[in-house]
Amino acid sequence: MAKLTKVLKDRGESRTPAVRVDIKGFILPAVVAAVVVVVMLKSAEIEEMKRLLLRADPMWLLLACAAQFGHYISQAWLFCECFSLSGHAVRLTRMSYYILGFTAINRLVPTGGASGSTYVVSQTAHDNVPAPSGIFAVAMSYAFDYITFVSFIAGTLLYLFIHHQLQRAEAVAFVVLVVLITGILTLLWMVMRAQHRLERILVALARHWSRLTRRDIDALALSASLSERVRENWAMISSRRGMAWKTLPPAYLMHALDIATIYFIFQGFGLSGHVGVVTIGYSMAWLLSLASLIPSGLGVFEVSMAMIYKTYGIPFETAVLVTGAYRLLSFWLPIPVGLAAIRVVQIKEKL
Repeated sequence: MAKLTKVLKDRGESRTPAVRVDIKGFILPAVVAAVVVVVMLKSAEIEEMKRLLLRADPMWLLLACAAQFGHYISQAWLFCECFSLSGHAVRLTRMSYYILGFTAINRLVPTGGASGSTYVVSQTAHDNVPAPSGIFAVAMSYAFDYITFVSFIAGTLLYLFIHHQLQRAEAVAFVVLVVLITGILTLLWMVMRAQHRLERILVALARHWSRLTRRDIDALALSASLSERVRENWAMISSRRGMAWKTLPPAYLMHALDIATIYFIFQGFGLSGHVGVVTIGYSMAWLLSLASLIPSGLGVFEVSMAMIYKTYGIPFETAVLVTGAYRLLSFWLPIPVGLAAIRVVQIKEKL
């Protein structure tokens, strides 16, 4: 630990690094989203959509905003539980700021979650959480998130199977997703068990963070110290695996609040969407977008959700509006909010 502290101090990492997000990372998502919106609007009745917008109930839409905010608080809760499992407590209020920043960075710098993860690890280091523990905690957060999501998908597919509405494409996408998640978790386990592989990944993460913050970091020296600490954390977490159940409530609550967001949006546009149908649209859209391997499922998610709801009897104009409103709250709005949260954290640490 002394060696790690020395490396960080020598590199001037005692203060929060300023995250500089290249605006070019915002261009591709914006272009893709614009194309999807234009295509979907051309396929829908514009006048009917205008009528729905004018009749929208703002109270239900405010509830949708509150549910989406609750989603991010639940994600912060999940991260706190995972950090606690690794032996370090982080306050929920501080973690909430980190999660908002984590989300914005992942939107603007799509690297499979690596960019946002390095931000959380660097920030929690100022809460006296060693970087290896932070890496473990973030990895566990992803693992529990995906595991609970797979259970949501499995329940949705079972519902479709019972009602004889299960399509072959949906079943294939589910199998692909399960294979991907199983492969990722297996790879993670193998990496943690093999120190030479672990050091390579840590070097790559250190260099990535150096490019993101535009600061020089001795990646080789840092990774050598981190890898030793990671192996110690692996042993400690294995001994505390009986406490892992505490991560399940926030992980399930995250997805439940996402579904509640869509349900409230339906209510806001004057359509009483059945909870089962709402869950199917949410689960299948995320399933298809994850299986597509496109960052954030841009394009795939929007088209999938609108078409799935249309298949289950929702007017296409309403389905397009619901999908657009949900993506506005879940994808686009967190970008400026997250960048503001990053700035707030930087200001607080200068005081």
